[in-house]
Amino acid sequence: MDRLKIAELLVDPDWYRVRHGDAAMGDPVLHFAEQGMDEGLDPNAMFDAAWYRTTHGAAMAEGISVFEDFCENALTAHRDPGPLFDTAWYCRTYPDIAAAGVNPLHHYLHFGRPERRDASPLFHNKWYFAAYPFADSPGMDAPTHFMNHGAALGLSPSPFFDVAWYGTQYPEVARRGMNPLLHYLLEGEAKGYQPAPGFDPRRHAARHRLALPDGRGALRHFAAQPERRRAADLQAKDMPSRFVRPGVAAEARAMIALVGGIEADLADLPGALEQLPVTSLALGPAELAWRSLFLSLETVPRRILLAGHLDDVPELADLPEDPTLLVLETDGSAVSVGRHLRPGITWRSLPAINPGLDEAGRARVVTALLNAFRPLAIMAWGSHAGGEAFARHGANLRVDARLFIAWADGPMRDVADLMRRHFRRSLPFVSLSYAADLAALNTLADGFGLPEGARGHFRPLDAWRTAEGFLGAEPPDR
Repeated sequence: MDRLKIAELLVDPDWYRVRHGDAAMGDPVLHFAEQGMDEGLDPNAMFDAAWYRTTHGAAMAEGISVFEDFCENALTAHRDPGPLFDTAWYCRTYPDIAAAGVNPLHHYLHFGRPERRDASPLFHNKWYFAAYPFADSPGMDAPTHFMNHGAALGLSPSPFFDVAWYGTQYPEVARRGMNPLLHYLLEGEAKGYQPAPGFDPRRHAARHRLALPDGRGALRHFAAQPERRRAADLQAKDMPSRFVRPGVAAEARAMIALVGGIEADLADLPGALEQLPVTSLALGPAELAWRSLFLSLETVPRRILLAGHLDDVPELADLPEDPTLLVLETDGSAVSVGRHLRPGITWRSLPAINPGLDEAGRARVVTALLNAFRPLAIMAWGSHAGGEAFARHGANLRVDARLFIAWADGPMRDVADLMRRHFRRSLPFVSLSYAADLAALNTLADGFGLPEGARGHFRPLDAWRTAEGFLGAEPPDR
């Protein structure tokens, strides 16, 4: 391929000038074509020539440069130019690129980046700028801000990699002055380091028997799943906001007074400081519990059973070992041992993740779980948190899922109390209701004045596993 054509495809002129100094101040494209290519200079922030040769050198033809090899093989072999750009994922996520026969990295540099298309599953533009609105500016994207400023400020590139936590766990990264994400990709992953609390790469890799897409590691595989990225989009919409604290505002006013004589545009700012909304970077107990739960799941659940206390439900011994089934213990402070569950059942316990969560916090975590994964069937079995989620958000949840309730005693509330709290509010959204005592269920219905036609979804408890029940549920009709 013609050297000038390669330079036109790969060179980011502004970045190239800053990175390579005076020698590149003229025409960066021409400089790279005539000199930089032979010297092995990187043409843009996503291309790491040394990494490329180490990673792909064995597959390269003899006598060919890394830049020519990439341009010839980006679309056909999906070779990455560096650890921060995922060629195969970019083509899958944005199929219009491959269909047009455009070099993926060239498209990202000149079109995808200003459109805020993500360079790899490890970056998430929408989440990043929702979490850190102060970083948002015209022409800025998450990878650029993170690599140039964000990492040094302790910001995370996405919800899948926690920069502050990683630095605390592995202090040698800060001592060496390395970008935490790059350290993880280049060194940490091979050593078994964790990218965030609650996510174990080796466990995830073992779960998938190392059959990972393109062999690029557990975190990429985890973060590339569309359901997880949709969950991150939902999280971005709900980022908690607050206002500048009075003490911080006072410090800002003092600083403005010092520079006010040379920065006239700041003159009108002090009076509005307390009204400036800022995103809180401190997560509460419910948010931390949800994050730990989310990152601990190796597969995307399609059926979710919410149980108040697992060891009080012997009926769950009949659950099949389905990798898309998740059982979540939601209530109480005592942690179950899962004694009724088969060994292959995936289950988690909110009391184990955070025993101090209050009722409202548990309901928030359950709601986040259900909204994030949008399963096709959800059952609340003696679960106050599940009943609250159904009552509050049932209209939204039933768009994608069949909802089921098993009225049974829970660790915090008996069945009568659960019915009093959730029966009437959840009734319009639930496909089937189960109870060991159908007479009591009908008596309650009488108390609410429900007509006979509204009771057609009442079933005895032992019918929950039938073809029309939780295990046989099909997606709702659209």
